[in-house]
Amino acid sequence: MRIEVTPWGKRIWIRNAADESSYEIRNVRPLNEWHARLHPCIDELEAREKKIERRLLILIHQLEICMKGIYAEPCGVFIERWEVHNRLSFNEWFHDQIRELIDQIDGVSEEYCIHATQDGYGWSY
Repeated sequence: MRIEVTPWGKRIWIRNAADESSYEIRNVRPLNEWHARLHPCIDELEAREKKIERRLLILIHQLEICMKGIYAEPCGVFIERWEVHNRLSFNEWFHDQIRELIDQIDGVSEEYCIHATQDGYGWSY
């Protein structure tokens, strides 16, 4: 996996995907750095965000490992075997969980927005 730092957070590229798949996350500190001295809650929110981000990176790493198997076998064989073995839907396990974790990270930025507007700052992410 390749992690690219962006002005708003990170872009995480899946190395073994044929279509150059990537996921983008918004991090609370880069989006609100200019408020950092005024809002110490960024440190607490960032610590929570990092725990979620770690789970996301582990899941994406597992997906990358599966991608090697997917491209090494005939179409659909790996996923079908994975679903039978794990008794789960491949898409629900990986893609839905990844989306949910990204939404949780975005929720941290939204929580910061609530704190910022309560303190009189009307524009933040």
